[in-house]
Amino acid sequence: MRRALFVLALAASWLLLLLWAGGVDWRTPVVPAAQRAFSGGQFQLVFGKGSLRDGHLHVDAAAEDFSSLQSVALPNLDARQFTTLRYRFADFPRTLELSLVFRTAEAPDDVQTISLPWPGEGESSFDLSHVDKWRGTIIELGFAQFPTGQV
Repeated sequence: MRRALFVLALAASWLLLLLWAGGVDWRTPVVPAAQRAFSGGQFQLVFGKGSLRDGHLHVDAAAEDFSSLQSVALPNLDARQFTTLRYRFADFPRTLELSLVFRTAEAPDDVQTISLPWPGEGESSFDLSHVDKWRGTIIELGFAQFPTGQV
């Protein structure tokens, strides 16, 4: 019994240490209060060439300036409720940079762009709570791809 308690206390202390080292706020809920999911098929090509296959958006070619943009109109998404972006891309070339693009109801003519980490394989996430412009009501959300500075 003592060993089990010791192992449990050791595991709990390691978990607390990892949470502290990761900068996790103790008020952060374990499960998000709300989630919104958008499939690739919901995004519209703004520029670049692509097609819809099996509910997924396939970007086949960039526009003449070697960039692509896909976006989706949103019905009043409150930025305060959605502070973590999870995204997934397949076969994303290392020669491209990925950016999140969004517009707000408060400034609909201003397009905000945030550089995102390379998506790799599988799902990636990004904490939007530290982005100053991620405020108000988000009315459009998109992803832009363009060649990295070295290319």
